[in-house]
Amino acid sequence: MFVKTFFWILLFLILFGSCSSLNSAYCVKARENILVFSESEAQLAVRAAEDRILVCYEAALDVANSGANVSALLLVLNEAGALCSRAKLAYQNGDFDSATSLATLSVEKLDSFVDDARFLEQEASRQQFLDLVVLAASVVATVVVFVVSVVAWLVLNRKSGNLRVA
Repeated sequence: MFVKTFFWILLFLILFGSCSSLNSAYCVKARENILVFSESEAQLAVRAAEDRILVCYEAALDVANSGANVSALLLVLNEAGALCSRAKLAYQNGDFDSATSLATLSVEKLDSFVDDARFLEQEASRQQFLDLVVLAASVVATVVVFVVSVVAWLVLNRKSGNLRVA
């Protein structure tokens, strides 16, 4: 069973594997037909990726200013930026297929970025509100304890007759 499976995998790799190891006309023709993007399509894709990265960067900056933890967002943004840089390099080298593919991957990486950023910003706002409520409750509780303590002291001192009013 294992030998048959290994044989089929090996046969598949030989027939459909890397065309760079085979110099047949079939592989060259197959490679030409896989992706064919023009220079203008590649340029548009790279520009779209750059624009998307800028929008996402601004969203991450807004989230950071709201006090949220943006480390996860920055990791995604860095990955998309690296893909976009590779797309620009491929474009400059005339590899428009790779440039378009890499730029598309960069944009796809950032599909839910703005929504995730808004969610983190809302969570940060909610947490700040809760912190404010806890602080206010603590202040109110402290004042109540102080007032109750003073009133109790006055009442106890009046009953015992030790209260001296000057």
